[in-house]
Amino acid sequence: MIDGAGWRGVDSADTKAAGSAFHKRTIHGRTTMSEKPCGFCGPDVNRRDFMRTAAGAAVAASLAGVSVARALPDDAPESLVKAFHRSLTDEQRKHIVLPWDHKYRLHVSNNWTVTKPTIGAFFTKDQQQLLRDIVRGLSSGDGHERFLKVMKQDNKGFENYSTAIFGNPEENKFVWFLAGRHLTMKCDGNTIEDSVFGGPIFYGNAGDAKDNFNEEPTHPGNVFWHQAQLANRLFKELSGDQQKQALLDKTPDESLETVRLKGEAGPFKGLPVAGLTKDLKGLVEEVLRSILAPYRASDVEEALKVVRDSGGLDKLHVSYYSDEDTGSDKVWDNWMIEGPKIAWYFRGHPHVHAWVNVGTKI
Repeated sequence: MIDGAGWRGVDSADTKAAGSAFHKRTIHGRTTMSEKPCGFCGPDVNRRDFMRTAAGAAVAASLAGVSVARALPDDAPESLVKAFHRSLTDEQRKHIVLPWDHKYRLHVSNNWTVTKPTIGAFFTKDQQQLLRDIVRGLSSGDGHERFLKVMKQDNKGFENYSTAIFGNPEENKFVWFLAGRHLTMKCDGNTIEDSVFGGPIFYGNAGDAKDNFNEEPTHPGNVFWHQAQLANRLFKELSGDQQKQALLDKTPDESLETVRLKGEAGPFKGLPVAGLTKDLKGLVEEVLRSILAPYRASDVEEALKVVRDSGGLDKLHVSYYSDEDTGSDKVWDNWMIEGPKIAWYFRGHPHVHAWVNVGTKI
């Protein structure tokens, strides 16, 4: 397993040291004084003005017959990405705005930075707040709390993550990234057909592991272990023959290749969901909804639609892996749900890594 540190983003010139000075900033309509590097002093984003603009857009949508209650929450992160993009200085753009066809747009890893600058060192406070709001908008309420805990627990905070924009948000063909240890989030404004989350993503957590690496068998404090517990509940409900078919000997490698979509033809390993009873299929759906739960409602709906449109539950396969059983307790730490257009690989040994791809050809 690879969980080493190190930047795997694009090559760019190192940021030159810049002097500091005090500058006026507008935060939530109040003018304050703050110290920030002169070289990166971009246009401050007045969030009150931005929200007023968003409200105007909502009114326009209502007049056009669009459901505002549905459109505004779904569009908010994409609108914030555009606001963030407009706020960037030329120097900032040089480091974090990348071509649409760049090789890292479809990349993901368990511990990487998509570009070299860290959020806390490179962006103004208002820009950082926009980035925080994008993360909040891409998450459910519960998911947002879990993601913040991961960032604080595993990477010493949000400010140590990196960000990038591939393409041009003003042209509605873009993917925004947040990347760092144990978390990669993306926002693409539905610019890629069938691609949920804007491409492959990753989440993980080391829980309360004393060395921030090897967890106890019960994974105390891990914010995602409940997903594995539900998956193991499904395993226990299977018949003996079904368990034998679902339980495989060798855990897959941790790589993008493992979550490469196989399409209708497969081949797929593990237990076909098609042969399960209605109640067991209901448990499979529970697992699906549990692993999707940290994300915003529109992405959950889109993911479930992709599964339905590619054959539904009957086209899915469920696998568990016996070779990395933490504590030898037969609570399977590693498992996977896979179908023509979904690959969700959950690896709980020695701590949680989850590789996700829904609808993206890589």
